[in-house]
Amino acid sequence: MRYNRPLPPDCRVQRVAVARRRIATRWHYSVGFVCRVAAQPSSRAPTGEVCGINLGFRVTPTGLRVATIATESGTEFCHLPKKMDARDERCRSTSAATDLALQQLQVLLRAQLTELSVHFPEDIRIPLESFSRARTCHATQLTSIIVDWRKCPEIPPHVRLARSVT
Repeated sequence: MRYNRPLPPDCRVQRVAVARRRIATRWHYSVGFVCRVAAQPSSRAPTGEVCGINLGFRVTPTGLRVATIATESGTEFCHLPKKMDARDERCRSTSAATDLALQQLQVLLRAQLTELSVHFPEDIRIPLESFSRARTCHATQLTSIIVDWRKCPEIPPHVRLARSVT
């Protein structure tokens, strides 16, 4: 279990939301708390100045600009650090590699499915054929097919051998 941060010591919990998401073959749970705390005095005194905030994303040499704040005394920009952009790029490259692997698997399935599909029971064959014909494929769809495949006892030995390798 991981905590994002501890609850404030003087808070009163108003609402608790429990969420459950399926990721591949496992369930991930999360809990969100809405708490009420006593009002804290502001550390900044009001100045009476007027400001405007423009939320918008723009890539700049210093990072990703997420907002522009304009006040009577000037303009200020809010940037996300480059480190955050590098993490986003790593997520994109991982996602691209996963998509490529799924596409390659889909091509392999298309090539071999006609000779192997007669050996599969209908509850596996139909999703497998739709996966191989689909224009886009998702890892969760493939995962559910593999889980059903591993549970199926009536698959012939030469197909079962390929199953044990995966």
